[in-house]
Amino acid sequence: MPLNFLLDLDGTLIDSAPDVLGMFEKVLAGVPVPSGVRIDRSHIGRPVREILHMLLPEATPAQVERLNGEFRRMYDNCGFPSSVLYEGVRETLDILSSRGDELFLVTNKPVKPTQELLRKFGLKVFRDLICPDMHGPRNIAKDEMIKIILERHGLNRRRTIMVGDAELDIHAARTAGVRVAAALYGYGDSEKIITLKPDFLLKEFSGLLTLCAGPE
Repeated sequence: MPLNFLLDLDGTLIDSAPDVLGMFEKVLAGVPVPSGVRIDRSHIGRPVREILHMLLPEATPAQVERLNGEFRRMYDNCGFPSSVLYEGVRETLDILSSRGDELFLVTNKPVKPTQELLRKFGLKVFRDLICPDMHGPRNIAKDEMIKIILERHGLNRRRTIMVGDAELDIHAARTAGVRVAAALYGYGDSEKIITLKPDFLLKEFSGLLTLCAGPE
């Protein structure tokens, strides 16, 4: 029987690190970041405000909002010149879709850059997508996004697998009651992720082709 795949974007389908990190460097130029604190790939996938709080623990809410606004204006309109699909992503998505699996995009990235990236790479295989800023004024967490997709499409939890590269993806999947495949090639700390014992481990995206669901 077909499976339902809920797919993360950054660090799972797309390597967006060069564009994201480059934009943070521009936004933080001239801002006094505490000694020893620096932005790196491990931060990617979290909401921008959360990253800014991690980098600038003494910043006021107004300062964080200003920097968040600058990042969003610059990044969302940059054209993503250095972002690329991970190896095998396009081919694997096409195979999954052709064999009848349902594909959904579940990402912490806001809807505008998400849609721009999907257009850039010509990814049209998703039945639905959900972003944190698509449901009212409050950004919703990933476990909430998963639950919305499950309920909206009446998906069987036992035949649904969240695919992501971060610890938060594992926690969100478990909170929502679905299985999880961890992308070890992404931005997360692979050693920490393994200790969380996700249901599946992916050394490459094409590993999805070998997954199967548990008992009904």
